[in-house]
Amino acid sequence: MSELKKEVSPNESLKRPEESGDSSSKPNKKRKSVGFKAEEQDPEFIASAPEAISLKLVRSRPDVDDSSTSFNPSYTLFFFKDEKINGYKGLNVNLFYTALSMDSYLGCNYESKHSPADNIPKLLMKELPADVQPLSNLDSFLELVDKDQASMPTPPGQLMSTYTPVSDSAPATPDAPVFEIYKGSMEDDKVRAYHHKFQVFSLWLIDGARLIEETDNAWEIYMLFEKSTNNGQPHRRLAGYVTVYRFYAWHAQETMYRKRISQFVILPPFQKQGHGLQLFRAIMTDVRSSSDVKDVTVEDPSEQFSVLRDTVNALAAIEFGLERALSARNINKEKLVQLASRLKITTTQVKRLHELFLFKNLDTTNDDEYREFRVLVKRRLHSEYRDQLTDNADEVKEDLAKVYADAEKDYRNVLQSADKWVRLLGLERRD
Repeated sequence: MSELKKEVSPNESLKRPEESGDSSSKPNKKRKSVGFKAEEQDPEFIASAPEAISLKLVRSRPDVDDSSTSFNPSYTLFFFKDEKINGYKGLNVNLFYTALSMDSYLGCNYESKHSPADNIPKLLMKELPADVQPLSNLDSFLELVDKDQASMPTPPGQLMSTYTPVSDSAPATPDAPVFEIYKGSMEDDKVRAYHHKFQVFSLWLIDGARLIEETDNAWEIYMLFEKSTNNGQPHRRLAGYVTVYRFYAWHAQETMYRKRISQFVILPPFQKQGHGLQLFRAIMTDVRSSSDVKDVTVEDPSEQFSVLRDTVNALAAIEFGLERALSARNINKEKLVQLASRLKITTTQVKRLHELFLFKNLDTTNDDEYREFRVLVKRRLHSEYRDQLTDNADEVKEDLAKVYADAEKDYRNVLQSADKWVRLLGLERRD
């Protein structure tokens, strides 16, 4: 059976928008092998880079020795061929970052070394801008940690909104951390300088990510910060960020822009806590306040990110009292465009919402009703995947059946997630 690529499929594997014209969206050039060939080495002296490298956001000195605050990168191919580090036994690579200012320290330790061995600092540093190289002296780094903690500088950009985390397992308390969302653009020198430091996390956490072109002022950055108390001291630390590219919406009747999400990053200490949804909702709220923005798109989203986007769109539809309109049996083209304009999403995303709310009220025991729904969804899928389908009718039927099954599974997950967040956020259904 032929494989189909999802038209809308973060986690975190989001790529640069081609519309921006940024050269960083071009495929990676094949790198030359550095060091000796892996097959010539004793396996004990070949380390898995994702396992050997430990990342950490350091708020205060005690964090340095607290292993519970460490996390591993998801991807290392940008730095290490085949994600292997050769020539070391019992290797540990520590990359520490001051939790707010994003200054860094690199330290390596190992049981024994086999020469020739990969030059770890050189491999890391050759791919990073020269002015953000990590320190090699831990004491110097700790002085920066102390400075960060004492001054707790205000992040660059404009404070957009704040929220207190909510969940079923951890009710809000008076001393709960507050999360702040700041927005800036590359036109702001302070925002650009700050992004210059933390952009490396895209390489660690997004498959195939590239550094964006920071001299392009069309880039906007949304930054998420945790503000809380640590060891009796107030502090902030970076929790995530989103890079968004702004470009003209061609064929619009008036001057309009589109915004495309490129890199959506929630740092591992903050994942699976609802921060992705809160950050995405804040971005959409900001976009809907801009009369010159037509819609928001996402470049090559993962399946997980698609569920997140559908959930955020469903919550907006519920808040705006559009659930009944989206549950109608048929939606004509004019209504489709109106709904897209109201929600600041594409008509394709409106169709997904239409299917979602139809599915919510669907009687799957009614064969005729269920068959009609499947035909509706498969028509959209056939249109979206037309270029990837073969001329073989049996293969097309098989492929569409598989993609439809994935879509139905997504809708179940989205409805479950949306119901949970309606309750947690105290939203009212206006229909």
